[in-house]
Amino acid sequence: MSHDPFECFALPWPQYRAWFARHRDELVGRAPFYQPAWLEALAAALHFDLAPIGIERAGDLIAVVPGFLTQRGPFRLFGSPLRGTMTSYLGPIGCLDLRRPELRRELVEHANAFARRHWRVSYTEFALRGPAASTVPDAGWEAGRPGSYQIDLSPGEDALWTALRPRARRQIRKSQQLGLEVSPFAGDAGDYYAMVLETFGRREATVWHPERFFRALFERLIPAGIVRVWSVRYKGETISAGIFVQDDREMHYVSGASRTAYRMLPTSYLMHWHAIRTAADAGAAIYDFGGTGTPSICEFKESFSPKRVEYWHLRWASAPTRLARRVFLAAERRVRPLRTLRRQVRARRAGRGTPRAPA
Repeated sequence: MSHDPFECFALPWPQYRAWFARHRDELVGRAPFYQPAWLEALAAALHFDLAPIGIERAGDLIAVVPGFLTQRGPFRLFGSPLRGTMTSYLGPIGCLDLRRPELRRELVEHANAFARRHWRVSYTEFALRGPAASTVPDAGWEAGRPGSYQIDLSPGEDALWTALRPRARRQIRKSQQLGLEVSPFAGDAGDYYAMVLETFGRREATVWHPERFFRALFERLIPAGIVRVWSVRYKGETISAGIFVQDDREMHYVSGASRTAYRMLPTSYLMHWHAIRTAADAGAAIYDFGGTGTPSICEFKESFSPKRVEYWHLRWASAPTRLARRVFLAAERRVRPLRTLRRQVRARRAGRGTPRAPA
């Protein structure tokens, strides 16, 4: 072995599945996003390749970096995770505690060097849960510190209710008094996607995910018990819905949508409270609100009295790729609204348009 203490190699996907199953209960920092079925569904929906990197020291496999490979024009990309996978973070995981920031930075450097050498990628990105190291690896890297809100579920439902800020308790009670109810989403992926298009359309925002992405979640991951989709119903109508990914330790909110005609009703408070209670009843330790957002979204999430947690986002790109990325993102801002409009028209033609509010 070389003088380098870490050695990276391309871990065949069946070996990742077997390794994860064998060490599932021992993996430090495990979260729902590391589940093989979750990664497989995303790769199939987005036409990505699965590319886990094994990291050995002294012949022992100490960590795995699950990741995706894809091609964008002349550029090959690797990400753990890649943008657009609805995966808040991945990065190195193993049976040892790898969460020390400086150690994670070193492991990311090795994974990045391996991906560049082995797959000839010109772009890599890593999103890690936890505090950042004191410095980024070296030149060519960019770093960000997005975060999320999490609730420790261990105190139990009564204590969690007491910890809610008055506004959250008030809105939950109001939604119950109005007759709003949470139930499993009764529609299919197309129905949910139509609601997503409606939601993004009224914000004049762009939809990053194609319908086939949600179809993979519905058809592959709901039956596997990895994804839950709930709806809020009012007077017989489904007026909002949310998607949650879970394992035995954590539940994460990853997507939500609502009908424009009912946007003034307090559906989000009731849905998140239902998710929190369900996760706590199942014995999970953490509920994650799925990132931060605009000030109004942060204010909403903070009304549940969560703890702010830090993510560390690292991105490396060659000079030509950095230039191409800037051009691409500038063009996307112009093109994506047109794509969203086209998808909305298709949804209406398929009979999934916006319903009118009942009198």
